[in-house]
Amino acid sequence: MYMLPIARILLRYLSGAAVSLGLLSPQLGTGILASEESAMIVAGLLGIGVTEAGYYIAKRRGGAT
Repeated sequence: MYMLPIARILLRYLSGAAVSLGLLSPQLGTGILASEESAMIVAGLLGIGVTEAGYYIAKRRGGAT
């Protein structure tokens, strides 16, 4: 699964930003990073985002959708 490392990096930055802004407690931010389930969810969302971006680009360029 090649998306999991990318998902973990995104989680690290997003949770760090949320903790810095005071939106999350440091304990919750660490818990999100340690959770395998949260990485799987983010990987799924990345897949959906890439698919939707491809659809948008194809539709905009007049390609098959």
